[in-house]
Amino acid sequence: MAVALTLMPSPKQRAEYQRKASELATPPKSPEAAAAAAAAALPTADTGGSRRTLQEQKVRAVARAASRRSFSRASRSSRDEISSEALEIMRLTDRHAHNGQITIIELVTFLRGTQHNEFCDWLVANRARVFKRYDVDDDEDLDVYELEKALRQ
Repeated sequence: MAVALTLMPSPKQRAEYQRKASELATPPKSPEAAAAAAAAALPTADTGGSRRTLQEQKVRAVARAASRRSFSRASRSSRDEISSEALEIMRLTDRHAHNGQITIIELVTFLRGTQHNEFCDWLVANRARVFKRYDVDDDEDLDVYELEKALRQ
């Protein structure tokens, strides 16, 4: 039986992730700038090779944001609130793989009993159909953009 070893980030790496997350909390001027900031905040550790590499994820994130010229009909302040809430949920839940994406297991483990409990229940209800609907790239986890899209509903 093979056991996968996941290394925890060092205090220096953790401080760097927190610095990048705080940079993301300030609203960028364009979707391209938002994508670049989000891609820069992704950790650079190896994901194990079974899924897309983090570099591919960064490229896809930048391309997705650049293709979107506007977010939604929501006002600027509500978009900022959604972005900050998505970052908060990501900070709370991305604790198993530390890969900038959250799985159903991470959601259930780390969001139950928090202020985001109702959101978690909604995402995983009915055999996780809502979660799967917002997982547009079918990789069985949500990145920041997919999470923001789910929060807008």
